Amino acid sequence: MAGRSSKHTSLKKGRPRANIRNRKKRCLIVSGGEVTEARYFEVLKARYQNLVFCVKSDVGAPDQLAGYASAVVSGGEGGADEDGYEAIFVVVDVDEFRVERFQMAQRKCDLVGALLVISNPCFEVWLIDYRQACPDSFTTTKACEGKAEALGLVGGRRNKALSSSFVCDVADALGNAMSNAERHNTDERKSKRERLDSLDFAPWTDMPALIDSLDRLNQG
Repeated sequence: MAGRSSKHTSLKKGRPRANIRNRKKRCLIVSGGEVTEARYFEVLKARYQNLVFCVKSDVGAPDQLAGYASAVVSGGEGGADEDGYEAIFVVVDVDEFRVERFQMAQRKCDLVGALLVISNPCFEVWLIDYRQACPDSFTTTKACEGKAEALGLVGGRRNKALSSSFVCDVADALGNAMSNAERHNTDERKSKRERLDSLDFAPWTDMPALIDSLDRLNQG
């Protein structure tokens, strides 16, 4: 892709200062989910009137996705956007990846101030939280995906599309999801997530941290 344009080239001569001050804050979301996560963030953006989401979805290991985000920030591949980002999120699933991939991803995110958002074992943990706290026994992708289907949250090909009924709840039921996530995001799992020396902290979702960040930006 083309290299990142400088901010100076994007500020046209004579542009009213008020327009510059009131420009919406831009958030980069790099996700390993090309369907479910992409659709979720597309729907979620309606909640944030002062933010603009730039969602980049691709199939790749966590460290590869973090590397892409780093390249955007540093002006390398994918860095053709004219304006800077107020926040950067790298959204990944544990799935079958080894812990070393997440350790590398965390280091890359830390270098550019990005938030690594891990769903363990998969993003469906967060979807389940919209209806109930994801059960402690749900430590596999198969179990979480099956529950999301049973709850009517997903459908379509390979159950990767969000159901129409769930789409209506994405913004309105967000508080319920946050509360339910807190129930299974125990202190013990939080400690393991922070150490990141193993992946033995399922079920877990970092999505509440992402939502908190978006809420602060939207209010600022």
